[in-house]
Amino acid sequence: MRRLLLGSILGVFLTLGVAPGLGFADQPVDEYRVKAAFLYNFARFTRWEATSKNREMTPLVIGVLGDNPFRGSLRRLEAKTIRNRPIKVRFFDNLHVAHECDLLFVSASEEKNLSFVLDLFDKQPTLLVSDIPDFAEEGGHIGLVSRGNKIRFRVNMRSLKDARITLSSKLLRLAEKVEGL
Repeated sequence: MRRLLLGSILGVFLTLGVAPGLGFADQPVDEYRVKAAFLYNFARFTRWEATSKNREMTPLVIGVLGDNPFRGSLRRLEAKTIRNRPIKVRFFDNLHVAHECDLLFVSASEEKNLSFVLDLFDKQPTLLVSDIPDFAEEGGHIGLVSRGNKIRFRVNMRSLKDARITLSSKLLRLAEKVEGL
């Protein structure tokens, strides 16, 4: 099962033109292209509790709050679907309209507002992901962590449960650290 999941993730990396460790020496791996692939896979292996918004009939919205470090990497995801839902990418500088997202990447430019962001999204069914240091430990759902030339992730199970969001056990097995069990 782990091999199938890793193969699936590798397929996304190849689709995005990113293949870490596969000898593409003439093309440096862009950290945010890799992180875009992580966001896609987080969405693939996440289940949101049904809410008043009929999620099955609407696009899956991946949003970025604050500065956009991804350049065009996230836009490439708009050619994909997850569980028959087309992916739509949105960029927000206003926190109050970001509730339209299924998954929201909180940019490092929002670190000074982090407690406000976490309070506003507390118990809301929006998967919160960031590379702000200690994001998962502070109450975010998934924190991306750079370790040398690798990207790892940490998960906060308590805040996911409060938001009525479930991550696949396959995804959880790949997490570096799981908080709040």
